[in-house]
Amino acid sequence: MKPVPEGILFPTMMLGFTLARRPYEVTVEPQGLPPVTAFGATTGYQHPERIETVLEQVIGSARFFQDRFERRIESPELLVTLIPALHGQAFDGFLHLGDVLSASYLPDPVRDKVLAHEVAHQWWGHRAPWASYRDQWLSEALAEYSALLYLEAESEKGGRSLQQALDAYTNELLGSFESSFNPFGSQVVVDLMRKGAHRIGPIGHGYRARTVETPTAYRTMSYRKGALVLHMIRMRLRLATGDDGTFFELLAELAAKPPSQGLTTTDLAQRLERRLPEDDWRRFFDQWVYGTEIPSYRWDAQLVGSDEAPALRLSLEQLDASPDFAVVLPLRVRFTDDREQNLFVRSAGRLEEIEFRLDATPTSIELNPDHAVLARMIGRSRRSGTLLDDSR
Repeated sequence: MKPVPEGILFPTMMLGFTLARRPYEVTVEPQGLPPVTAFGATTGYQHPERIETVLEQVIGSARFFQDRFERRIESPELLVTLIPALHGQAFDGFLHLGDVLSASYLPDPVRDKVLAHEVAHQWWGHRAPWASYRDQWLSEALAEYSALLYLEAESEKGGRSLQQALDAYTNELLGSFESSFNPFGSQVVVDLMRKGAHRIGPIGHGYRARTVETPTAYRTMSYRKGALVLHMIRMRLRLATGDDGTFFELLAELAAKPPSQGLTTTDLAQRLERRLPEDDWRRFFDQWVYGTEIPSYRWDAQLVGSDEAPALRLSLEQLDASPDFAVVLPLRVRFTDDREQNLFVRSAGRLEEIEFRLDATPTSIELNPDHAVLARMIGRSRRSGTLLDDSR
């Protein structure tokens, strides 16, 4: 950091330090970024090459976030320190990263995601802080989902890594062991959720969401469910506009908000209302941020009519949620000519029979594709007893 002129005092929001025996330190000055210094101990399984690898990954994610959020890192330098721990923590211009992140046995997407999450806090939490503990989920959810965006865009298996993370986060909330062998999954947390999910609080309760039975609930709600809420917003905006431009514009706008104001859930809802006023965003946040219900959908789809005039008959029943819980589920139809059509089903807590007219015979259909809505899907599509496509 630049030396402070003698006689000048200013308040410090936070202070961190790292000590090491046999330390190794390297500084680079990447184009478009402030100087980045990596520091760690060369003991045990650590050595300079691993510390430099972490440095390269931090630089890559920082450059990605600067471009995506259209805001430069404001700290005059970025210090990256490896510490003997299993966690990471982000200070303003200073990262504590568990040295296991440099270990070769850790799956690449998990390591990259954790590193990128802490780098993303230079925007979410420091450049754009939360207004109260009830809004703190925005900082963690935005950092978590930003890290997933980085994986999606930069890694060789970006799309698959994003899908694996969304699968794992969904199954954690549902208390399902389906992601036991998923690198992003945690059997321990799933077991806690199976036993105590009925007692945990919503995202909007902040750290008060956790209970004695589920000490991990704050992380599950703020990091996992929070990221899924942002993903739902992204999918809704994409289906409405045809691409992700509006969602990324929203992120850049949030990152540009004056730090003195802080991020709030209400502010996010108002910004979405301006972009997509036809949607009931207040209900969306009431259900997903201030409520804890996660619906299940039992569905069955069958092709009816003739080849000249095909139609799709959908039976849909909402379970595990109150009667007034309402969502819009996308239904993706694929045809033989590689064409896709997105239909929309509004579910409001009752058994529904809906028929869609099609202009051609589909090869497959998928209800709730791309994790568009956080839900458990139970069903299949068929034609005369022939399976067209299985849902998750």
